[in-house]
Amino acid sequence: MNGNRKGQMKPLREAAVAGVLRTPFLKPGTSFSGVPEAEIIRLVTGELLFSSMIEPSIIDTVVLASSFPSERSVHRDVHSSCMALGFDRHFRIFSLYSGDSSDLTAIVETAMRISTGESEAAIVVGVGVGKNVFGQELPHVSNFPSLEVVERYPSTLEERESYVKNSIEKAREASEEGNRSGMKLMALPPLFEEVIDRDDLVETDEPGDNELPRVMMCDFYAPQREGVGALLLTTADKVKAKGKDEVFVLSQFKHLGVPAHLRGAGAAVALEALLKERQLPIDHLDELEIMETTSAQVLSSLKALQSTSPLGDGTEKEFSVNSSGGSLACGSVPSCSGIRMLAGLTERLGKNNGRLGALACEGSGNEALALLVERS
Repeated sequence: MNGNRKGQMKPLREAAVAGVLRTPFLKPGTSFSGVPEAEIIRLVTGELLFSSMIEPSIIDTVVLASSFPSERSVHRDVHSSCMALGFDRHFRIFSLYSGDSSDLTAIVETAMRISTGESEAAIVVGVGVGKNVFGQELPHVSNFPSLEVVERYPSTLEERESYVKNSIEKAREASEEGNRSGMKLMALPPLFEEVIDRDDLVETDEPGDNELPRVMMCDFYAPQREGVGALLLTTADKVKAKGKDEVFVLSQFKHLGVPAHLRGAGAAVALEALLKERQLPIDHLDELEIMETTSAQVLSSLKALQSTSPLGDGTEKEFSVNSSGGSLACGSVPSCSGIRMLAGLTERLGKNNGRLGALACEGSGNEALALLVERS
């Protein structure tokens, strides 16, 4: 698989979501501790097949997207589990490692294979358990967002704190509604908890490369968590053949590099570029999911979108953003957050009879990706 799609927009169209789910996101070393990685993958894959009603025999590809390469023994055990579930013996299984955007890279690449006919049906598993999340550090806040973005789209501590509290409340409401994107596969402690983390950083008057701008003091971070998510992609015809009224296709994406002075608003940059090439007004989106690393980052992206996309009467677009709670509420699993976003997006579109949604993500590697999801 070739993950080098920067600066490109590709039509997908034929790639439809047959099923998407995830486990709860939990503190590292808690409920998943001692459970073999391959066993968690088996549970998620089996539940995904059951809920999607897609015949396992047509699945020709399984991609394990991970923030750290999986061991050979995991491949062997997952292969055996898939065979027991009824996969054709000629199916392919391999890992994709692409830093903190591995599952999004895998989703886009797999969707392209289905759109071109190279694959009939495929499963992408975002694996973030055990060693995959221990010891990872978030980008330094003095560079994320950049000082230019902070100055252009400033936010107060009160605004950031309010955003996080609202995000946690939305996540709790989604959990109470019994959303599939928050499903539990085994006995686990409560999914949602107080997850606001503050870094105790020293304030400086003149921030340098390794110092914190005054405006960014005490920002709120998405805490690192572990979990597993799974996505089943096939053609829209095969999904409709199962009698499903709601069929969502991954219609187009934009993957580009983000210059240093725009770091922190990269999600907005990628989404605007995609919508411009599609000639689609942003207020046509029914749902929007934005990856959150810090509260300042997501507020910068929202303010950038609002400032460049006013409605006809001069008011600003009221976005339905992260309706099921974002990373600040659920936690961040670098190899699984894209699947979480897609699960929440398709679920809310279906519940609210929405037609068009988008997800946008900015990774720590100076790249951003935006993806359109449409009701077929």
